[in-house]
Amino acid sequence: MRIFTIKLNRLIIPAILIFAAALVTAFAAAKKEGIPLPIAMYHSVLADNSKKSSYIITPEQFESDVDALLNEGYTPITVKALTDYVYNDLPLPEKPVMLTFDDGFYNNYSYIYPIIKEKNIPIVISVVGSYTDLYTKSGETNPLYSCLRRSDIAELNNSGLVEFQNHSYDLHTIDSTKTASMKLKGESDESYRNRLTADLTRTQELLFSITGKYPSAYTYPFGKISDSSVQIIKDMGFLASLSCEEGMNFITKSPDCLFRLKRLNRSGEYSTAQFIQKLLCR
Repeated sequence: MRIFTIKLNRLIIPAILIFAAALVTAFAAAKKEGIPLPIAMYHSVLADNSKKSSYIITPEQFESDVDALLNEGYTPITVKALTDYVYNDLPLPEKPVMLTFDDGFYNNYSYIYPIIKEKNIPIVISVVGSYTDLYTKSGETNPLYSCLRRSDIAELNNSGLVEFQNHSYDLHTIDSTKTASMKLKGESDESYRNRLTADLTRTQELLFSITGKYPSAYTYPFGKISDSSVQIIKDMGFLASLSCEEGMNFITKSPDCLFRLKRLNRSGEYSTAQFIQKLLCR
């Protein structure tokens, strides 16, 4: 029996060493690949269940999503936390996740703000500057269709729970004359650069006048991206950009990983379980 044990140990020990080496290699590869960062993309939020659609969810669905992520150990972060990790070497939580809202609907204030206050978690809202100016002037606060006014943005910003990013000033349109922030057919490189820079600058200045901070990320309307826009927004000082491409992000120390960040649209037609499974790429 003693001889058998010795022979068995001779077999087991090399196997353990091989397994340990494999784990170290896998860990090193994962670390090199980057920190996984799922980003959820929300839009409008309405209390009426009958209104649910590809871009409309209920407050209950959002709260259920948040609870599921928190129960799995995820920590919501902002774009600033992300850029601080890459540019300033500040730490990220072990399992980061980002909750983004596009367009700046007033119902984000009505239904989402109370939830994030209760749970003390941050979100990112990308506003269309012309919408903010329009509803600041009209004063309308209808959750069905209106958008955040200057006073709403100020309150949300002062809470410390909402970070505002740039979703263009007047490029959130696709028709015969506008193609979101894409380059127009026949448009010269110089004309495109000047047009995109002028539009985005208007929302930069608008949000700075309200929050005292310039947005650090550009959120492409409809996810429409001209390749040449990437360098333009970098030259403007943006540190990141958000796309509508689906998939997991892997964050490294390279600033390039912060541009065209992938996000998953939260359809109201998903259950929380279905959405979380897709968000985490399981």
